[in-house]
Amino acid sequence: MPRLLSYVILTGGFLTTLSLSAHIPSQVILDNKPTKFTNKDVSNLFRPDHELEEWIAYERMFSLHQILDNIGPDGANATGTAPGCILASPSKQAPDYFYQWVRDGAITISSLLDQWEFGRWKKEDEEKILDTWLQMFLNYVDMQGKLQTVQNPSGGFFDGGLGEPKFRVDGTAFARSWGRPQRDGPALRASALASFLKKAKQIRPDILQNADFLRRLYDDRLPARSIIKADLEYVSHSWHAYGFDAWEEVNGLHFFTAMVQLKAMADGADIATHFNDPGAAEWYSKQQKSLSDFVWKFWDSKKGHLVSTLDIEHRTGLNCDLLLGSLHGDRISFPPWSDELLVSMDRLIAQMAVLHPNKTPSKDGKRKGVGIGRYTEDIYDGAGFDGGNAWFICTASVAHVLYASISEFIEKQTLAITDRNFEFFHSINPQLERKHQMLYADSDYLFNATMQWMFEFGDSFLEVVKAHATPQGRLSEQFDTKTGKQHGAEDLTWSYGSFLSALEERDRAKRLLFGKSA
Repeated sequence: MPRLLSYVILTGGFLTTLSLSAHIPSQVILDNKPTKFTNKDVSNLFRPDHELEEWIAYERMFSLHQILDNIGPDGANATGTAPGCILASPSKQAPDYFYQWVRDGAITISSLLDQWEFGRWKKEDEEKILDTWLQMFLNYVDMQGKLQTVQNPSGGFFDGGLGEPKFRVDGTAFARSWGRPQRDGPALRASALASFLKKAKQIRPDILQNADFLRRLYDDRLPARSIIKADLEYVSHSWHAYGFDAWEEVNGLHFFTAMVQLKAMADGADIATHFNDPGAAEWYSKQQKSLSDFVWKFWDSKKGHLVSTLDIEHRTGLNCDLLLGSLHGDRISFPPWSDELLVSMDRLIAQMAVLHPNKTPSKDGKRKGVGIGRYTEDIYDGAGFDGGNAWFICTASVAHVLYASISEFIEKQTLAITDRNFEFFHSINPQLERKHQMLYADSDYLFNATMQWMFEFGDSFLEVVKAHATPQGRLSEQFDTKTGKQHGAEDLTWSYGSFLSALEERDRAKRLLFGKSA
């Protein structure tokens, strides 16, 4: 019998019980077409771990609860904040993250939009939940419209202010010194709101009948005053300019920023076409093409991996934000399954295995997940600068990349082993041969074994998250794999969102690998 897991979620001022039917089968089906496996006994292949599955089912609901607790005005941690404010964290000291970041808020809303679309609600509660969440999204729209017009240290609405990274919880400017501007925020916000319009068309099409609301989001007039159009104009005219990175430390040209700007331009061309703005659609498409060419500057052929920031000599360039850029990018340039992204991730994992090792040794010689920090040279410990730790965002993102890659390879029904990617795939499955452009079809035992062992490798990173979450399931910003302690901002919204996004991709890969009954 399925185990029914329930969790009480506070959403928009009312309590409802979300129930998740976590089906833990007694026998996992390796493939719904067993004849694919030939000439080999598959009895020793990976099967999803029951204990991990149960924890995932609980942590999924708990993480969603914690995100909602960090959203104003009704979240338990967001008392006194303005409607639509998405707290980075409820921490107010050591460190003080009781602010709203444009980047973090947009990423969180994108994660919640996926839950809105695919959420696991009890049928009798679904309509009420969807309506309440709609109000949450509308509050976010209102807040972002206000933040765009707030005069801040980066400028005003028409002269650079859209690049301001963070604001106070009441929507006023943060005036103290900071790493600004940060040019990823407007791109992520534009893409998040474009996604909102697409999903609302399927879930709540009635709101799209409100012409004033639509004009507030996108109006073709220039100079741009509508929320999405303003962000798109900012990105399209400033993507080549320096700004601070996602970690707010380095001023330059960054892979993560360029990747989300690229996606924003692709989304912008689509939305401009939808709103009958052909001149803008052409302009955004032109910038998309330029950015598609530009992001290849981040591939360092001498190093054999992507670099996070151009022309930074004192760092290797290996950085968790490479994964984040791929995951939040357009899935065309350097998608998670690309050779360049996978080998860069592999190099990053190797560095992190030294810094943040897994204390539980592998029993079968297979690769195991480790704690993933931001970058090798990191010294920020969450309160000071005594040495970097592993981050939940980064550790979950490795799993996310692996699951996304599995889904892509299965859907394409082939796995091409190249000179560039061989070492990565051979570390997953030593049976793979080193031949130039070796192509494995989905009818091949080695293809299926590799996909399932990749899934196991992805799950091993979730095991690291599980090992360092609190017994209740709380995820802070950072964790120390040597002591097991959490560090940095408590209940970091992005930590929970990153975990939930990885689970959505895991669900997809799991269905493709093991069938619907898994």
